[in-house]
Amino acid sequence: MYTLQLALLLMALAKCKAQHGKWRAADASIFVICTTLSYGVHLLSPLFFPIALLYTLSSQSSIPNPQPFAQNLKSKIQNPKFLWPFALVTLPYLPFLLWQIPLIRDGMHTGHIQYSAETVMLTLALNWSYGLLDVAPFNWPPALVWAAPLALGLMALVGAWRLWQTRRFGLLLVLFTWLILPAVMVQLISLRVPLFEPRYVLWSSPALYLFAAASWQMKSRLTLILQLTFLILNCLGLIAQFTQPLRPDMRGAAAWVRVHWQSGDALIFQMPYGRHTFAYYGLGEPRSASAYRNPDGQTGVVFESPFTNSGSSPEWVALQMAGTQALSQRLWFVELEAGLWDERGWVRDWLNATMSPVLSRQFHGVSVSLHTHERQFWRVYLPVARR
Repeated sequence: MYTLQLALLLMALAKCKAQHGKWRAADASIFVICTTLSYGVHLLSPLFFPIALLYTLSSQSSIPNPQPFAQNLKSKIQNPKFLWPFALVTLPYLPFLLWQIPLIRDGMHTGHIQYSAETVMLTLALNWSYGLLDVAPFNWPPALVWAAPLALGLMALVGAWRLWQTRRFGLLLVLFTWLILPAVMVQLISLRVPLFEPRYVLWSSPALYLFAAASWQMKSRLTLILQLTFLILNCLGLIAQFTQPLRPDMRGAAAWVRVHWQSGDALIFQMPYGRHTFAYYGLGEPRSASAYRNPDGQTGVVFESPFTNSGSSPEWVALQMAGTQALSQRLWFVELEAGLWDERGWVRDWLNATMSPVLSRQFHGVSVSLHTHERQFWRVYLPVARR
């Protein structure tokens, strides 16, 4: 999904070539098609619009233009033949905009955590140096982990200085905007609707790599050391992505639940998409909002646990979960990305307090436990004996 988004936006950017204020029909068509398709891939793709506009405005024509830079931009903006592709890519976004404005204005709970600007910056620095890893590659010490982001950052600074020296101000401005604007806009939106995830702004990482690539023009021992350091650590990060799990192990969790599944069991998912992932990995297929049937013909029920990161209370959670006791004698609780849905663990605490945990197992990124209504000796009689 995010690779497709990046490919579409890069292809659209490559076709932003308005020579002498005019577009070639083929370039304009590819730009409009790729940009429009990116809206359907990810809702944050429209943040690409100002970058494409700035890139096209700052690009110089094939014949040297004697006019000053500012006058050249003004002449392009006033030319209708220059603006028509941008008008076309704006129209498909209007329905999305009409839907998004009330959500941003009124605020909503997305399950995402509100991060500080410092945390966002450091997270992106790590992810753009090693990949979308949740932990340090191969459990490296912090000093080694931060070596790659430091080397990449210094390379980018050297590259930016090189562009300044060669008076390539248009490219410098475009790359800086491409690098900064998406993360800043997502952070501003998150003030009303928490939204930040590193992969949501993955498509702005090429700007940082292009800054770093410009440093290759500086023939010095320092830049050579920085480049070798980053390339070695980055390659090790790629190896870590192939060897370390990145996403929750829903396949293993679904297989384990299926082994112990009995007809009439109930499934409680902490993340709504968990039920569909379980179905994909062969546990069963949701027949409706509450019914469930696995491939062996056994049936059960499905329940989505309440979202508690919106300032709720344990009493509210107990009220929402009260109906689950009537679903089945055996409740499977699937905790998936708990921090985004139930950061304080109130649903799990309620289940442990009202039912008996029988089985539990940890998988990467997901925890599965089985709870029953049967009273067990160690939960009922042992506390009495201790009195």
